[in-house]
Amino acid sequence: MFRLFNYSIIQLFSYFFCLVSFNAQAQIIISSSEAIGWKNGVVQENGLPVIEIETENGAQITSKEDYINMTFTLTDPDNPANNISKTDMKDLIRGRGHDSWTNPNAKKKSYRIKFDKKTSLFGLEAAKSWVLIAQYRDATLLYNVIAFELGNRFAFPFNHSFHFVDLYLNGEYKGNYLLTEQNQVNPGRVDIDKKEGWLVEIDGYYFDSEPKFITINYRLPIMIKSPESEPYVISNPAYNFVRNDLNDLTNSVASSNFPENGYRNLINMNTFIDFLMITEICDNKEILNPVSTFMYKDKGGLINMGPLWDFDCGYGYRYGSYTHYYSPETRTPMNLFFTKLFDDPVFLLKYKERWNEKYADIVSMTDFMDETARKLEKSAEQNFQFWWYRTYAPWTNTRPFEPNDLFNSVSLLKDWYRAHVSYLNAEINKIPDIISSDEILQPAPLKAWVRNGLLHVSGLTAGETLSIYNVTGTLVYQTTVTSDEKDIPLKVQGVYIIQSGNHTIKVVFY
Repeated sequence: MFRLFNYSIIQLFSYFFCLVSFNAQAQIIISSSEAIGWKNGVVQENGLPVIEIETENGAQITSKEDYINMTFTLTDPDNPANNISKTDMKDLIRGRGHDSWTNPNAKKKSYRIKFDKKTSLFGLEAAKSWVLIAQYRDATLLYNVIAFELGNRFAFPFNHSFHFVDLYLNGEYKGNYLLTEQNQVNPGRVDIDKKEGWLVEIDGYYFDSEPKFITINYRLPIMIKSPESEPYVISNPAYNFVRNDLNDLTNSVASSNFPENGYRNLINMNTFIDFLMITEICDNKEILNPVSTFMYKDKGGLINMGPLWDFDCGYGYRYGSYTHYYSPETRTPMNLFFTKLFDDPVFLLKYKERWNEKYADIVSMTDFMDETARKLEKSAEQNFQFWWYRTYAPWTNTRPFEPNDLFNSVSLLKDWYRAHVSYLNAEINKIPDIISSDEILQPAPLKAWVRNGLLHVSGLTAGETLSIYNVTGTLVYQTTVTSDEKDIPLKVQGVYIIQSGNHTIKVVFY
């Protein structure tokens, strides 16, 4: 209870600080009083798809709870097959977001669209719900799509697609927006069983409606997005399995016998590694509180991280000042639950292995930034006439950002990104390939490492007995040695004791 109360105080203080100090900081948002984007009554063409929305009777969108009726038109100059015109006023729109909706300085708002019938946009899986992200504190318009593109390169499951559009609302230009899927259980999204699988958001705001609960250990604030079972309150027994799954996991991670207590059997470690790695690459500070952090589990499956979501507090972001590009040579601070995973040597070694496997894809992201910025040039110029966002690189104090200068801002981002990735590469590769214990009984010629999914042991002596024990002392493998090396097919990842003759070492199989 104390920690939850402490989170709330921190959030309220941070929010109050933002309100007081925002306009004195290095990043400023200014909204133009003139509608930009119309020339002689015709929408300007910036090379991007255009979404035009008219609300019923021109009503203002003032709530993120209450929908209002709308018409919806999508025009794609590059692919007319994507064009849509829905003018019967049966479709709905409302506001969405936390700080982006409530902060009075955030004049550019995000929206949630809800169609009357499942609708495909840009050829994606048909669904009723879609979102238009304002990216109001992003001087590059790239923060979220960098994470989503990394998700593509990592083959991260249920990753978000992204389409940049120019938005017009009731005849007024609203800026460059990112259209993507709503985080929900649905075909083409988080495609899991709607009744016996679950999707949750770990959200430090904890303001949204039921069902929600706090885990016993680590006090993680859990908002249940699926299943949807009436009544929509956590006391409904239909939500017990969600609460039990997450309490089992957090209790196991908090246990004194972690990590050799079976916790690895509860999770898909690969998704945890990829999620936290992409979070570190983008330096997303929201993993600390945490906010906008999703987990899911399918019927009969393991607990997974994802989808990736909301990265505008990344890239050297500093709370309170609304500035980015601070301190590239630092690791991303994480909630204690996630930090504890790095105490598992299996997790740690797999993290290093995955980093080196994807390093080329990580480094080449700067090319993606350049390519995307070129596509956004005209739209960004128009956007920043309406929403002026000024920033600079505090860690170098070079090339201050000028209004409407997208490429200069992207250049600052790339400089920070290169320095950050270089630092992470050095730090992650400090992890030794084999983690040995200080409890080696005597100097041993034995060496062991993972090769092609097998534990490879060398330095053996023919005729001696090779025995392998888990950390509880249970014998899991034994054979008579016939050569000086051997491949061993262990079934479970973990820490093991290898003994041959008078020599004993402790190693990690991962």
